[in-house]
Amino acid sequence: MRDNRKYDYEIRKNVQKEKAMKKVFVIATALAIALSAGVVVAAKVKCTVDSVDGDKVTMTCEKADKLTVGDKVTVKKKKDKALEGC
Repeated sequence: MRDNRKYDYEIRKNVQKEKAMKKVFVIATALAIALSAGVVVAAKVKCTVDSVDGDKVTMTCEKADKLTVGDKVTVKKKKDKALEGC
């Protein structure tokens, strides 16, 4: 009878360890998702250049409400399509 109690105790102990490991795994996974979701996702906004004055560029943009003052932006020139002649 004593052997069974010791065996039952070991089983309960292992089950508790497994539950604790599952909790750690769930918390670690949730943290990883939360941290990766915190990364800023770039918004694509189409703009037209209105004027260029030295190193200052003025543009008119569609969906400009996605931008705020102080945002860092990267501007890429739209590739011109090649015209094929006869």
